[in-house]
Amino acid sequence: MKKHISIRTNLILVLLSTLALSLFLSSCSNPSDSSPFRWPSVNEGIDSLTQKIDRMFYMRDSAEEIKTSIDSLKKISRDSGTEAVIADRISFLETRYFLYTGEQERYEEGIDQLLTKVDSSASPYLYNRILELAPDGEKKGVDEYARIKGLLEYFRMKGDDIMTAATLVSLGNLMKNVRDPGRAIALYEEADSIFKANGLDKIASFNRMNLATASIILRDTVKGVKILEEMRRDPIIREDSVMMENVLHNLYIDGHVREALDSLYMLKGENSSSLIETFMSNALLNDGDIAGAVRHAQFAVDKALADENANDYAVALYAQADALSAQGDTLKAYRSLIEAVELTDEIGIANEPDKIKDVETDRMVVMRRLEAELAKSRWQLRLVCTGFVLLLLLVTVGWIVRKRIKRLHKQSKVIKEEKDKIARKLVATRIAMDETDRVLSSVGKAVGEMNEGNGALLQQREIANAIHTHKVRSSERESFIDSFSTVHPDFARRLKEKNSAITEPDVRLASYIVTGMDNKMIASTMGIRPESVKQARWRLRSKLALEKGASLEEALRKLNIPTSL
Repeated sequence: MKKHISIRTNLILVLLSTLALSLFLSSCSNPSDSSPFRWPSVNEGIDSLTQKIDRMFYMRDSAEEIKTSIDSLKKISRDSGTEAVIADRISFLETRYFLYTGEQERYEEGIDQLLTKVDSSASPYLYNRILELAPDGEKKGVDEYARIKGLLEYFRMKGDDIMTAATLVSLGNLMKNVRDPGRAIALYEEADSIFKANGLDKIASFNRMNLATASIILRDTVKGVKILEEMRRDPIIREDSVMMENVLHNLYIDGHVREALDSLYMLKGENSSSLIETFMSNALLNDGDIAGAVRHAQFAVDKALADENANDYAVALYAQADALSAQGDTLKAYRSLIEAVELTDEIGIANEPDKIKDVETDRMVVMRRLEAELAKSRWQLRLVCTGFVLLLLLVTVGWIVRKRIKRLHKQSKVIKEEKDKIARKLVATRIAMDETDRVLSSVGKAVGEMNEGNGALLQQREIANAIHTHKVRSSERESFIDSFSTVHPDFARRLKEKNSAITEPDVRLASYIVTGMDNKMIASTMGIRPESVKQARWRLRSKLALEKGASLEEALRKLNIPTSL
C-alpha cells in the first residue's frame, strides 16, 4: 500500500513538472504560418497574379514580362469589378516597376503619392511595403535603424518570408555602413537561408556579394575573396552583366586578381568607368608598360571630369602622377600630385561631418541593439525565474504531500492495531460470557440439589461462589458494550437515525447480532429466553422497516460498514 502511494505521488509530481515546463517553453515560442507575400486576399485570379509579379521582381525577370503581367492584373481587376479595391496595389507595383527600370523621377513621384494616399491603419501590409520600397537616401542614422527594425518585426509577424529576408538585407547593409560587419554577416546569412528555402536562388547568389564585402570589412579578406571567386564561376552571376561587373571590380580591388581586371575591362569596353581606367593604368605601370599607363591615366582623368565625380578624379590624378613620374615628366607629375592632394583634403573636410555622424550612428545603433537585447534577456530571466519558482513550489508541495501521506499511513497503522486489540478484547468478552452461562447452569443445578435437602451448607457456599462469578461476568458484559462502542462509535447513532423509537436494548441486541452471536448466545448473554430474542429481533426488523425475506444481519452490517474493521 505504501509503495503504491509513493509511486502515485511521484507520477503526479512528474506530470505537474512536465505541464509547468511545457507552459514555460510554449511561452518562449511563437510559431506562425509562413509563406511569401501576405497580400490581403481579393479573389483567386488577382491573388495568384499579385504573387507572381512580386516574385518576378525578385527573380529579376525581364522588364517586358513584368510590365505585361501588371497590365494583365489591371485587366482582371476591371473585369472582376475589383479595380477600386486594388487600385493602390497596382500603383505600388507600377512604382516598383519604375525603380526596376531605372525611371527615378517616376519612381520617386509614385512613392510620394502612395505615402500620401495609403492609410496605414486601413492597409497596413501595403503601407509597410511602400515604406520598405521608399528611398532612404543612404541614411545611416538611428532613425533609419528604427524604421528598418520596425519593418522587420512587422514582416516577421505577418509570416512574409521573402519580405523578411529583404528587410534583413537592408538592415545588414545599414550595419555594414556603420562599420558593424559581424552583425551584418549574421543578417545576410539569415536572409540567404530564407531566400534559398523559398526557391530564390538568384537573389541568394546576389546576396553573397554583401557577405563578401562584409567579410572584407571584417578583415577576413581570404573568406571575402573566396566568396567572390565562387560568384565569378556561378552561372547565375555570369548571366547578369551588372552583377558580374561588381564581382570582378571587387575581386580586383580586394583580391588583386589581375585576370579579374582584364575581364572587367573587356566586359565594359568603351564604356569603362574612370575607376576601371585608373586600375588599368596602375596595372600597366606594374607590368612596365609606362606609355600604356600614361594613356589610361589620362582616360581616367577625362572621364572623371566628364562625370563630375570628385572622388574618381582625385584617384585618377594620383595614377596620372605615378605614370608621368615613371615617364620622366616630373613637373607634370608634381602638378597632378599637388592637385590630387588638395582635392583629397577638400573631400576629407567635406566628408568629416558624415564620418562623425557615422561614428555617432554606430554608437547609437549599438546602444539600441544592446537595450533591446537587455530587455529580451530580462524577459527571459523573468520566465526562467517564474519557471524555477513554479518547479520549486511543485517540489515543496510534493514533499509536503508525501510527508502527510506517510503520517496518515502511520496513523492508519496505529488505528488498525488499536482496532485489532479491541477486537481481541471483544472475543475474550464473548468467551467470558459463555463462561457465565456455564456458571449460571451450575447455580441452577446447585439450587435443585439443595431443595432435595442434601448438603445444604455446602450448596450454599457453591451458590455464593456462582453469584460472585455472575457479578463478575455481568461487569464483563457491560465491558463488551463499551468496547463495541469504541470500535464502532457511529453504529448506535446511525441505527437510531433509521427510527427514533429504537431503544438501548435494541442497540445492544443489534450489537450482538453484528458480532455474529446466534440467538442462543444472545439469550444467555442478556439473561432471557431464546424465544424472547426472536421476538426482540422481529420488533427490530419492524422498526428498521425491512421487507419480508431481507436479512437483518446484512442490514445491520451495512449500517456498520463505514467504520467496520
